[in-house]
Amino acid sequence: MVSVAGLRVMVTAGGSGIGHAIAKMFVENGARVHVCDVVAERLAALEGMGATL
Repeated sequence: MVSVAGLRVMVTAGGSGIGHAIAKMFVENGARVHVCDVVAERLAALEGMGATL
C-alpha cells in the first residue's frame, strides 16, 4: 500500500459505515483527516483519534 502519512484527506459521510471505516484507516495510517457527517454526534470517536471535524 502507498503511504498516506502526512497527506490531507477529506471524508464525507464519515459518521458511520464505509465512510467511518475509511476515515479511521486514514487516521491510523498517519493522514491528516478532515471528516463531516450530517449527524455531528457520530463523529466523536474519530475526533478522539485525531480527525478534524
